[in-house]
Amino acid sequence: MLPELLAQIPAYQLLAFVSRDGAYDTKGCYSVIVARNAEAIIPVRKNGKPWQENTAGAQACNEALRATKRLGRTIWKKWRLPPP
Repeated sequence: MLPELLAQIPAYQLLAFVSRDGAYDTKGCYSVIVARNAEAIIPVRKNGKPWQENTAGAQACNEALRATKRLGRTIWKKWRLPPP
């Protein structure tokens, strides 16, 4: 669903970040976000494990996982999510 949503935004339109809930914690979502040169702000699933792939999407997910483990889920959300 996310690739179709992002496809509606013209390629010349810059995206700083894409914020979604944990249901979007998938390889496909991270890949399409990184392909648009945007930052993925997606909470990692509670049972999330590091991805072994060496792709930009996997690196973004693994960084979110490390930060969540270091800070805790609640603090990570406050730290990562932009103000309303």
